[in-house]
Amino acid sequence: MDTRTKILPAGQAARIPNAACVVGYFDPLLASHARRLAEIAHQGRPVVVFIADPPAPLLEAAARAELVAGLGCVSAVAVLGDGPEPALSGLVVLDQRAADLESRAWLIRRVRSRHSGGDR
Repeated sequence: MDTRTKILPAGQAARIPNAACVVGYFDPLLASHARRLAEIAHQGRPVVVFIADPPAPLLEAAARAELVAGLGCVSAVAVLGDGPEPALSGLVVLDQRAADLESRAWLIRRVRSRHSGGDR
């Protein structure tokens, strides 16, 4: 299956019935993201992920969308625009953006530490 078919316009993704909606950066996609999305999917609802852009993204939104779409537990993925997203209006969403920024900062510190010989 070409998982890119899971990537939908935000308005279409927002209309998936009974979906568990998650907004995040997924920049980069980490194992902790995959575990969290699998936990959400285990509740029996389709998981719809909305990709937002963090400050100074490491990866393009389209690349992040393809990576997230590759997860078997994810039913659909949509890339959000820069401004307010009308597609999300009225939806209950799990907003992972703050946690994603913390995870990304940790990863960058870890890579820099290992690169400088601080963790060998």
